[in-house]
Amino acid sequence: MESIAVAVRRVFGSPGFKFFLICGLVLLLAIPLLLVWALIEERENRAEGVQRDVAREWGGAQAITGPVVIVPYTVLRVTTQGDKRIEELVEKRAVFLPQTLNVNGKAATKVLHRSIYDIAVYTAALDFEGKFDMPDMSEVETEVQSVR
Repeated sequence: MESIAVAVRRVFGSPGFKFFLICGLVLLLAIPLLLVWALIEERENRAEGVQRDVAREWGGAQAITGPVVIVPYTVLRVTTQGDKRIEELVEKRAVFLPQTLNVNGKAATKVLHRSIYDIAVYTAALDFEGKFDMPDMSEVETEVQSVR
């Protein structure tokens, strides 16, 4: 009987047994860790989906640009094919920005609640006021044929 107790003590006290016991405990504790990781991943994906749904409902990201003046004009383009000279009128457009631009507005935020998620949305009312000088076509192109 004593020899069995000594053998059991020797097995349980050996470094190999302790190593395998620690490895088993690490694997056993990794299971809840993986479950928590999977839950976090699922919640992140669901949060992104809810944000996409709200963005689709509210119009998504907005880009605000100021007023511009677009002036159509034509230029004479001369090309040669072999010994032939070809002249053609090409229509282009020049874009002019205002000399001064004032933007006044009021923005408001609102938090929407979807399930366990809170999504911030924004609304704004903006007034644009700009002053344009007479467009100078020489800044755009030197040989303008006509301006419409």
